[in-house]
Amino acid sequence: MSFLSAAGTVINQMGLRRSLTGRKLIARLNVLGEHAVRRLYLNQKTPLLVDGHRMFLSDRHAPSLAFVNGVLRNGYEADSKSLLEGLIQEGMTVFDVGAHVGTYTLMAARLVGRTGHVYAFEAEPENYSILKKNVELNGYQNVTCVPKAISNRSGLLTLYVSNQGNDRHTLIGSSDANCQGTPCEVETLSLDEFSASIEWPRVDIVKMDIEGAEPMAIEGMSELFRRSDNLSLLMEFAPDILRASGMNPEDFLSLLTLSGFRISPVESTFPEHLLQPDRFGSAILEIEKLGAINLFCRRDSADHTGVDHKTMLTQHP
Repeated sequence: MSFLSAAGTVINQMGLRRSLTGRKLIARLNVLGEHAVRRLYLNQKTPLLVDGHRMFLSDRHAPSLAFVNGVLRNGYEADSKSLLEGLIQEGMTVFDVGAHVGTYTLMAARLVGRTGHVYAFEAEPENYSILKKNVELNGYQNVTCVPKAISNRSGLLTLYVSNQGNDRHTLIGSSDANCQGTPCEVETLSLDEFSASIEWPRVDIVKMDIEGAEPMAIEGMSELFRRSDNLSLLMEFAPDILRASGMNPEDFLSLLTLSGFRISPVESTFPEHLLQPDRFGSAILEIEKLGAINLFCRRDSADHTGVDHKTMLTQHP
């Protein structure tokens, strides 16, 4: 495992993430890592202790090596978790979009308390089963698990079940056979449709990690944006995956800005000044060297009601 972690460091330092060869190498290393983790955690019988919660991480499919390393060392997305721990307050409503096995879901459930609620969306059947098990194992009554993918509308889409780890499943296909994954059909819905079905509660925070399907999710949130002046978003931003989805990464950042959000990097090591609208091009070049970063998007003003998300975003199937 230490070899695979070291290899990832070398890839970052050499800038290989920006080359096709580098991305293929990363994919192969991820597959190797998933195999190694699966051998350790295949048919896991005893929950692990993660951030004070008892959790199962895998069933037939294991998480990526990076995920397991981070979780076991209590260092998984430490900056993002620290940010949310400061933001989430008792009584809030949180949407966890791409909940995986519930790392963020459980943390949010603890923070919102009995008067708040967490809605956790996870479409892949095995992950959904583990997510529900983890919520029940920790005794949370303030979590609703939803077995659907978030998109721009209700329907059916192909989810690619990744062989790089059960935290890498995606709605976005790849031309690289090593990255494509096994297709399965999943139900989708938009956050606008879901919010309407539960009578439009005030939504305070949306955490989103859906491997390139963010443009579709944002397209399906226009009414939620209109109703939620104080909404905050925490999302992964990976330029290469966005391009694979048909979305120009710079246009996506511009859309968030026009929707009234002020964008900041979650990682303290990333230069915040690059995420100003006139520097988006430079920001993307720097992010591509890292592969991805997490963005914190806080509503800057209520002057966003005229934004037409469907016009600005590339249309998706």
